[in-house]
Amino acid sequence: MKKVITYVFFLLISALTIAQAPQKMSYQAVIRNSSNALLASTNIGMRISILQGSPSGSSVYTETQTPTTNANGLVSLEIGSGAVVFGNFSTINWANGPFYIKTETDPAGGTNYTIAGTNQLLSVPFALYAQKSGNGEANGNAVGDIKYWNGTSWVLLSIGQPGQVLKVTPTNIPEWSNGQTSGTLSSVSTNNVSNVLAQQATIEGNVANGNGELVITRGFCYATTTNPTVSNSVVTFGTGLGTFSGDLTGLNVSTTYYVRAFSTTIAGTAYGNELTFTTMSGIVQLSTTVATDILGCYASSGGTIITENGSAVTSSGVVFGTSPNPTTLNNVASSNGGTPFTVQLFTTNPNTLFYYRAFAENATGTYYGNQLSFTTQNITTTVTTMVATAIQTCSANVGLTVTSSNISAVQSQGVCFATTQNPTVNNSLGTDNGSSYTLSNLLPNTVYYARAYATTCATTTYGNQISFTTKPNTTVVTTTAVTGLNACSVTFNGNYTTNTGNDINSIGFCYGRNPNPTLGIDDNIGTSITNNFSAQMNCLIPGTTYYVRAFVQNCVGTTYGAQVTFTTPAAINPVVTTNFNGEVHSCFTDLPLPTVNSTDAKCYNTTGICFGLTANPQLFDTNGYLPYSSADFYRLSNLSPQTIYYARAYIRLCDGTTVYGNQITFATPPKVTSITTNAVTNITSGTAKLNAVTIGNNIDNVTSGICYGLSPNPTRLTDDTDVSSSTFGNTYDLDIQNLTANTTYYARAYARFGYDGNCPEILYGNQVTFTTGPATPHVVGQNFDGGIIIWLNAAGTSGLIAATTDQGFGIWGCEGTNITGTNTTQGTGLANTNAIVSGCAGNHAAKICNDLVLNGKSDWYLPSEAELILIGQLNYFPQGNYWSSSQLNASQAKFVNGITPGISNKSETNFKIRAIRSF
Repeated sequence: MKKVITYVFFLLISALTIAQAPQKMSYQAVIRNSSNALLASTNIGMRISILQGSPSGSSVYTETQTPTTNANGLVSLEIGSGAVVFGNFSTINWANGPFYIKTETDPAGGTNYTIAGTNQLLSVPFALYAQKSGNGEANGNAVGDIKYWNGTSWVLLSIGQPGQVLKVTPTNIPEWSNGQTSGTLSSVSTNNVSNVLAQQATIEGNVANGNGELVITRGFCYATTTNPTVSNSVVTFGTGLGTFSGDLTGLNVSTTYYVRAFSTTIAGTAYGNELTFTTMSGIVQLSTTVATDILGCYASSGGTIITENGSAVTSSGVVFGTSPNPTTLNNVASSNGGTPFTVQLFTTNPNTLFYYRAFAENATGTYYGNQLSFTTQNITTTVTTMVATAIQTCSANVGLTVTSSNISAVQSQGVCFATTQNPTVNNSLGTDNGSSYTLSNLLPNTVYYARAYATTCATTTYGNQISFTTKPNTTVVTTTAVTGLNACSVTFNGNYTTNTGNDINSIGFCYGRNPNPTLGIDDNIGTSITNNFSAQMNCLIPGTTYYVRAFVQNCVGTTYGAQVTFTTPAAINPVVTTNFNGEVHSCFTDLPLPTVNSTDAKCYNTTGICFGLTANPQLFDTNGYLPYSSADFYRLSNLSPQTIYYARAYIRLCDGTTVYGNQITFATPPKVTSITTNAVTNITSGTAKLNAVTIGNNIDNVTSGICYGLSPNPTRLTDDTDVSSSTFGNTYDLDIQNLTANTTYYARAYARFGYDGNCPEILYGNQVTFTTGPATPHVVGQNFDGGIIIWLNAAGTSGLIAATTDQGFGIWGCEGTNITGTNTTQGTGLANTNAIVSGCAGNHAAKICNDLVLNGKSDWYLPSEAELILIGQLNYFPQGNYWSSSQLNASQAKFVNGITPGISNKSETNFKIRAIRSF
């Protein structure tokens, strides 16, 4: 079946008739077959869908039609008048776009749609949209009239004659054209052929002029004969004018091709000049690397790719075998790519002649390098089995020696053993213990056979066979009388004897209230493996008869001693005393450990203190289970201030019974007696003194302070300064500055708890307010905005401020490095500092000032020479050598002492640093 190429030129929108827009849309397309020939006067089948949202969006309407093309291959139809498959054309909301028209074509006129194309509706059909929106245009003169925008207004274009097509002029004006009966072929050229390989080449072409017609398609046609056309092989590359290029692929190797660019318009297909090229052979040339490191089971070789001849190598390596000219059907050692490459050849045939050669594969085939050969070394291996040692009931040790003409070929070695002669590696294997091999899980008093072995790539060689007999199991266990018998505790005792060949895994005691206790059924306790062993057992039940047996476990099994019986004496009820030292904090108290009077301290396993808000607290109320931080007291935490608590000590007996001690009560004090914020004093336009008193509870530590701000009820999280730390009553004040004139502030004292980890909380006192005085003129020497004013402009509205303290000592920095752009004049210090920080790494005077955060300000910088002299003019500041930010040269910078400037090396470390800022 021929492929059909559809070219969509324009969508014709039906005009308004009377007061109702017809629910149809005109559609025209040129149909060509795979040879680019027009399908003239041919009946075709078409399925048309309106897609919403995207080229792959959902269909809102689908219909089928069977139109006939005209003599020019043009098909004309009205969408909306076909056989409806899905949807309703009249209900489409054209304002809810974008919309796309999808066409599917059967060139035989049926419903076997073999091609499809999708085009966006760049303009909504106007009449249909107007009907939905209620904002239509005036009627046209005839059915099929359309309007276009000429840049300033809408212009009516009357319907064309049958057979005409609508095209766009170079000035973007639509007009009707008579198709092939008028128009000139486009101008196209074949510019260049490049990147010619074995099966592809890159071609470049250019469509210089469409000669008034739309370039529908463009590309290249090529063949092995001259003057190729679109009836030969074709690749297409878009539409329109301009340069285009692309690859011809799937070409035959070593073949001469002829190629021409082409361009198709409604006027026909134009061809460019013909170019010719010959593809490369694709034959890979390579060489084989002489084998090295030749051993009994191994050799190393490789290869070098000399040329690929236009087809990239996809895999490479070395093939080898015992017959000449091995191929990839023989042994293959693949490389990781690249050239030259090296691979390892592994074999299981020592003393054997091998042929080998490098290979490379590409899209054109498999190619081989020169053939070489090597002979693997002969391997002779001798294994000796040593006499068994350390023979025990269930184990023994056997050593070995291995000698080989090629020791690196030995892949594994060891000892195999069995109860039958001539054991192999398929029997049991010993475990390497470093000096010999341990043979485990042996049976007592049994004859075993063992042989050492060594395995190479070729074979497994066995040594001489030895035999040995394991020792019998002669373990004797004795349970001796118990000692240290109390109401709830006892010491078990036992011993064992054995021959030196027994392997002991564990020893201990089984005990219970039934005769002949055993492992896995009754309780048991293990001990260290010694001939005489004992273990203490606690939490026994008073007045109870128990049975106990010692046991020893070895590789054979478990051996028990004779049973011993004992009865624990009755116990006297323990007495628990709750102790109290009288020290109670607002949210915790520390109670001493309880006193317990008991017949046997092993009768209970838990002690503690329970406490709560009601009398006689129980075990599962709030508890202090363990001594606090391994100290000799219990800490009862998270208590509430001014609250009465009840507490009593307890012990938990081994049978789960709880015994309580006497009850005590205690009351927690308030966290603080009072927090008072007093009236603010010493109020000026920018400063004030805050005053407060905190009275503590005489036991808890508290940090006191005053917070203030511009909003009511300031908190420590907004603005605060800790001014004291007190245990008892404390009166304190706080001088604050940098306030704003004529402004109301709020302040309140606070007390902070919990810095020691106990009951963190912040309590606040009463709030006071104050208003700063009116603004006063600034003067040089005034303490203002984080420092001291050293210079003011004439209006007194801006100036320079120096820090009230030095920033320490430091170097100017980067001696030998020229920092460009520094100056000595007033007003250049900030720029100087930025230049130094940018061009000089490390911690130096400019960096220290740049990073400074002082009195809430972070815009400090190192002053210039002139700015430092301003500081020296005030007697407020101390004298000394201070670094300026003014550089003299790459090695020296300027400093000032008072008002006297000087020069020093940048590495000087004894010069002071003083930061300034602007306001």
